[in-house]
This record gives sequence, structure tokens and C-alpha cells, in this order.
Amino acid sequence: MTNEQLNTKVFGFEFNLRLILWFLAVKLQLIILLFIWHYTSRHWWKIAIMIPLTLEVFKFIGFLNIKFENFDEVDFITSIPVTIPIVLSLLYLSNKLNKYINHQVVYEKLNTEIDLVFKEMHYNNNDELILKLEFSNLKKNKKNFDKAEYLEKLLKLRSKLYQNEKH
Repeated sequence: MTNEQLNTKVFGFEFNLRLILWFLAVKLQLIILLFIWHYTSRHWWKIAIMIPLTLEVFKFIGFLNIKFENFDEVDFITSIPVTIPIVLSLLYLSNKLNKYINHQVVYEKLNTEIDLVFKEMHYNNNDELILKLEFSNLKKNKKNFDKAEYLEKLLKLRSKLYQNEKH
């Protein structure tokens, strides 16, 4: 086919069919790849992929709308209602995840420190063995207590431990 045959007039505008097909292929390819990436990603930040996906969909819709003269411009005003909730949800998830990770790090450090204290204790005394068993039972049954009750039991166990060290 010659270039004259590929040029066509639609609604009074002259278009090159190769250019239109190339643009459609590029946009559809990008939209499909972003869509696949979003649904196959297992990471918590996969919501962020929705932002470029949304922008490309808006560009594609703008291309199909014959009222627009510049078809590859992103209308950020129309994409803001979609992108702002995505960004806010990402910030919220990131904040919660950081708090959870910090909590886990402190929890692990505390457990290792408590375990080291018990390792340093002498196991010759039956009271110390009983305290160690009480502590491990308390850790196992933590879910059965509310936070205040669990803290109270830990404090009682600590005071028993200090009393044993003084003797």
C-alpha cells in the first residue's frame, strides 16, 4: 500500500493510518503490561501501579474521543480523583507497615534479651526453673490475656525473678 492509500479523511481531518495503528498498539501494549503487572504483583505497593495505568487509560480514551485535538496529553485534573486515593492509601499502608516492622523488631530484641537473662541464670535452683516455665507459658498464652493483664503478669514474674536473684 502506498502512503496516499494510508492517508484517510475522517470528519474533515486527514489521518495517516499507520500512525494511528502504531499509536493504538503502543498505548494498548502499555495498558496491558501495566494491568498484568498490577494483578500478578504480590508486593504491598502494587496499588502504585494503578497511577500510570490510570494515566494511560485516560490518554487512550482521549485518543478515541474525536473532540480533542491533542490526543496524547494527560489531563491531570480528570485523573486526580483516581490518583489521590491511591497515593493516600499507599501512604497509610506504608505507615502501618513501618509501625508493624518496628514493633516486631522491638519484640524480637526483648525476647532475645529475656532469653539471655534466663540462660545466664543458674538452673540449680528449682525456683528459677519454675520462673522460666512460668515465663514460657505466659508467652505461649499471650493471646488469652488483654494487654493490661499480660503486663501485670510480666511485672509479677519480674519481681519474683529479682527476689530470687537477691537470695
